[in-house]
Amino acid sequence: MPVEHGFLNRLLVNPWIAFLGAIASIIALLWFAHDKLGTSLNDWSSGQIILLIACVLGVVAVLSLSWHSVHIQHENQKLTDALKKSDAALKISANFIHEINHDYRDVLHSMFGSQQKPDLQTRQKHQLSTITAACQKIQKLYQNIIGVDCTVTVNFLRQENDHRYCEAYARSELHSPRDKPSNKYVVGTGENTALDTALRHEPGKISRFYCGDLTKLAKDGNYQNRRLNWDTFYKSAIVVPIRYVDQTKLGTPSASDDYGFLSVDTLSVNCLNNDFHIDLMASFADQMYNFISLMRGRYEVTGTVDSGMRSAVSDPTKSL
Repeated sequence: MPVEHGFLNRLLVNPWIAFLGAIASIIALLWFAHDKLGTSLNDWSSGQIILLIACVLGVVAVLSLSWHSVHIQHENQKLTDALKKSDAALKISANFIHEINHDYRDVLHSMFGSQQKPDLQTRQKHQLSTITAACQKIQKLYQNIIGVDCTVTVNFLRQENDHRYCEAYARSELHSPRDKPSNKYVVGTGENTALDTALRHEPGKISRFYCGDLTKLAKDGNYQNRRLNWDTFYKSAIVVPIRYVDQTKLGTPSASDDYGFLSVDTLSVNCLNNDFHIDLMASFADQMYNFISLMRGRYEVTGTVDSGMRSAVSDPTKSL
């Protein structure tokens, strides 16, 4: 058994043991003082007075050391518990990520694993159910990380005449009250600061919108939302685009292939961070882009290519 998990070690680091030891030391000092200074105060010698002062200082020192010992042990226990909680959260998060990939794999195989290509309606149905399931798993992942309730949403973009509209496609929360009635935004007009900001391309950075306190941002005049009661649904948010950017075409209209947005929001402020929480959302958005592209028929792997790959794998002497 490792030493750190042994009974003796647990006994020695127990704060109550430290406290009882301090009490015992104080009693011993007081008993010693009583034994040596048991005469009348008028009869004390200078040596006895010095001894009394030393005993008092000793009591103070023992109490101080005892308090610091208990405090340090308490902080160490808090750190240990936090590390255990963090480790558990990481394991649960990894499980959710695996389940999301598992769902994508299974749906893509059921759709394209045979020679018969499914019709558009079938693909649309499976796409919606799979994206909804992904939103629900991402919501559980973030709730596990930040410790508060949250909502994950996928919004799709669509072109109508000269405007691009954004509307909710799937949410982790089924039959959400924020969809009654359905709300759509004209992107790029300032109707929703989060969506407009997330679409901006920043070289070397993840395109995103992040705010830990939307109420404060709005009060400062830096956040607009056409939905008048937005703060009844969320007060902090992360929004990332679901898209592909061709770096060789930056500055041209065809540089970016935008499907929509993936977002996580919560009514609790300053729970989402501007660090790995954004990286996680961006990775999920990239997954969705590839999945949606396949479901929309943007990519196609022919039977000839598949056969060639299979024969090359079975015969390592063949080149692809």
